[in-house]
Order: sequence, then C-alpha cells, then structure tokens
Amino acid sequence: MSDAFRKHIQREQTRRDAHWDPKKRERAVLETLAWAASQTTVRRNTPSACLAEEQRHCARRARPPCLRHETPARSAQP
Repeated sequence: MSDAFRKHIQREQTRRDAHWDPKKRERAVLETLAWAASQTTVRRNTPSACLAEEQRHCARRARPPCLRHETPARSAQP
C-alpha cells in the first residue's frame, strides 16, 4: 500500500470518526449484528436441497439418481 493511499485512508477514517458518537457507533454495530443474526438462512443452496433437486431432475429424465454425491458421510445423515 502506498504512503499516499495510507494517508488518504487515515484521513477518511478520521473524518468518519468525527461524525460518530462512540455510544451511537456501538449501538449501530450492535443493531446491525442483531439484524444479521435474525436473518433466516436461504434454504435453496444447502447441500441437502441441492441433492434433492438433482434427484428430482434425474427422476424427470427417467434416469437413476447420480451417484457422485452419494458418499458415506452424506448417506449416514438423516
């Protein structure tokens, strides 16, 4: 990182800090963390959902399910 860029970053951080009260900053961070924790997980991209979608796709094509995802670790899971 160049010295000029480092100074620019420091100036910007100082400018941002001047606009925030420490208590307001902490409250904003905590509210943001609480909001992020309350968001639900997107279920469509989980490994089990992807495997189920692949099995549905293979069934529509009248072919047996693909075996590349059938590992002992996955087949042991309920």
